[in-house]
Amino acid sequence: MVLTEAAHLHLAVAGNALRDLEAELAARLAGRADAGRLRRDLTLVIRDLGGETPPPLRPVW
Repeated sequence: MVLTEAAHLHLAVAGNALRDLEAELAARLAGRADAGRLRRDLTLVIRDLGGETPPPLRPVW
């Protein structure tokens, strides 16, 4: 499979957005004892939606 330049750009933008969201969530949860439980619960939701393979990222253009 060969990705187009637009696909590479989308993956870079999506990756940056996810890192930003993860950093914001980590800052909000810093020091909370239940942060690990939340991470596990969110992982379960994502796996329920997409199986063992994470759901694909799709560009909206």
